[in-house]
Amino acid sequence: MQGVGGTLLGFLVFAVVLASLEVYRTAPDQLPVIPLGILLPILVGGIVLQRSHLLQRVIDAVPQSWLVAIQFYRALGVIFLILYASNKLPGLFAWPAGVGDIAAVGLLAPTVALAYARDPEMHRHDQRDSAGGQLMSKGGCNFDTEF
Repeated sequence: MQGVGGTLLGFLVFAVVLASLEVYRTAPDQLPVIPLGILLPILVGGIVLQRSHLLQRVIDAVPQSWLVAIQFYRALGVIFLILYASNKLPGLFAWPAGVGDIAAVGLLAPTVALAYARDPEMHRHDQRDSAGGQLMSKGGCNFDTEF
């Protein structure tokens, strides 16, 4: 686990150095580079996950129901609606984000986690049967896991 902590610390230091060098600052007529700060860690994390057997074992050791239940915090998406009500966030963003986080994910997460914890085999299917699994397989990101 020290390797994972060191990697995360290194990434944090790297991101802070880039920010202090104003790498993310752009002029109004330039393309923004902030998406690179979002996309690159996801790509690097996917590659590391695919190649690191230790990280795969750590992730496999976490019960799936825990991974679903932890999404309960997303019920805090109500903050988007509160900000909308106080005219600090546009409704075009606040309503879908707030309602989606609260209802679709946050409040349903404990229910789904409980159902999965009671009978994990009932909810098991091959990832290639799901839309996400097909997308990952076609995109060359198949991690050979089952949900």
